[in-house]
Amino acid sequence: MGEEPTGEPSKSVLFVANLGFNIDDVALAAMFTEAGINVLSARIVRRPYGRPRRSKGYGFVDVGDEAEQKKAIEALEGKEVRGRTLAVKVGVNAQAREAKVEAVAEEDSPEVAILAV
Repeated sequence: MGEEPTGEPSKSVLFVANLGFNIDDVALAAMFTEAGINVLSARIVRRPYGRPRRSKGYGFVDVGDEAEQKKAIEALEGKEVRGRTLAVKVGVNAQAREAKVEAVAEEDSPEVAILAV
């Protein structure tokens, strides 16, 4: 279950956990759009090593505003996708962790590994 994240709750980003390891950014966005949620961006968090970099089983989705956040949580929290029960929570803006992840992503690959959490 892990520790609770520290930082300010995001007003537009959702944390999505318990995803299948074969779900990519496009499939993550599709889960939300199929539920009628407006998606600005969706990003699966990947391991910093290996080629291809494997999913860690969670990601972040930017839905634009708090109303869409609430709608998304109501629509997808606890929903079963590919045999796994989704956990959908409000993302947390953790500036120190964000800077570290961006630095690692720049060193490792031209793509960004994670959306601001």
